[in-house]
Amino acid sequence: MPTELRAMTTPSAGPNFLAELNEPQRQAVTHTEGPLLIIAGAGSGKTRVLTYRIAYILEQELAAPEQILALTFTNKAAREMLTRISSLVPQRANRLWMGTFHSIFAKIMRFEGEAIGYTKQFSIYDTSDSEGVIKRILVELKHDPKLVRPRAIQRRISDAKNQLITPEVYQQKYARSTLDEITQQVYTDYEQRLLAGNAMDFDDLLVKPIKLFQERGDILEKYKMLFKYILIDEYQDTNHAQYTVTKMLAGRKANICVVGDDAQSIYAFRGADIRNILDFKNDYADAFEIPLEQNYRSTKHILSCADSIIKHNKKQLSKTLWTANQEGEAVVLMEHMNEREEAMRVAQKIEELHARFGFSYNEFA
Repeated sequence: MPTELRAMTTPSAGPNFLAELNEPQRQAVTHTEGPLLIIAGAGSGKTRVLTYRIAYILEQELAAPEQILALTFTNKAAREMLTRISSLVPQRANRLWMGTFHSIFAKIMRFEGEAIGYTKQFSIYDTSDSEGVIKRILVELKHDPKLVRPRAIQRRISDAKNQLITPEVYQQKYARSTLDEITQQVYTDYEQRLLAGNAMDFDDLLVKPIKLFQERGDILEKYKMLFKYILIDEYQDTNHAQYTVTKMLAGRKANICVVGDDAQSIYAFRGADIRNILDFKNDYADAFEIPLEQNYRSTKHILSCADSIIKHNKKQLSKTLWTANQEGEAVVLMEHMNEREEAMRVAQKIEELHARFGFSYNEFA
C-alpha cells in the first residue's frame, strides 16, 4: 500500500461530461464536501452519478486516486464503474480503492492483520470450508451432523457475525433453545480454530477489520487520513458490520456519499438493515440529501403501478418518481395459487412474446 501520495497529473481537457447529466445528477456529482445521501429511484442513473462523481473528484484534483474508497456489492458493478471512470479520466483510475466490501477489507487485512494475530498469507474459507470445520466440531461434541446440520449452524454463526455478536455475547443473550446452545458451543470452538489455522471466513473479512480498528486506533487513524472520499453503492443493502466499519472510516470529516433506494431493499433475509439508509441523516446531522427522481427505464404505466404500491410503506425516504417516456402498455395483474404456478405462467408468457414478436430473452426482466 502506498504510504505517500504520488503527484497528480494535470486534468485533460476531455469531454464536458457534466453536460450529459440532468440537474439533480449534476448536483450530486459536484457536491463534494460533507456527508451526502443520494436517493436514487429505480432507473434514475445512479451508476452514472457514482462514476461521474469519482471522475469529477479526480479531474478537479480534489483527491488522488488512492484517497478514494468506493464500495460495491458485486465485482461486476466495480468493473463496470472502473471502466466508465477510465474512459472519462484516462490514466487516473488505476489506483482507486474500488471493489466489493469483502475484497477491499481483505486487502486491508493483508496489510494490517498481523496486529490482531494473522499473517499476510491468511486463508479465506468459503461456505463449504466453514461447514467442514463445523461438522468436525459437531462430531467431537457428540452431535450427529445428520440431525444438527452444519449448514444451519453456519448460517446462525454468519448471522451473529454480521450483527457483531461475539460467542460470549451469544451465550449471554441469545442461547434460548437447544439449537442456540449448540450454536454457541460450536461458535466458540470455530473461532478458535480459524485463528489457530490463520484463516478467516467470508464474514470475518468485515468483522475482523472492525476488531482491528477498535484495538489499534493508530491503524484506524491511518486509513481515516488516507480515504478523503468514501462512496457506497446500494446502501439500503448494507448490514450492521458494513455500516459500522464504514462509519468508523468516515470519522469526523465524514466525506461519505451513499447511494441507494429504500424502496429497493430486498436483502433483509441476509442481514441487510434498511435503517442504515433511513437513519443516515441522524448519523450525519449535516448530511445533504439529493433525490434522483427522473426514471429513464420504465413507461409511465409501470412507474405509476410501482408508486401506488411503494407509497404504502410505513417508513420511507421522500421522492416522487417521474418519466418522460411513453405511457406504454397497461400493467397486467395475474393471480396464482403458488410460486410454482407463478413461475410457469411467467415462463409461458416469455415464450409467447418471444415466438410472436421475436423478442430476445435478454430483453425480459
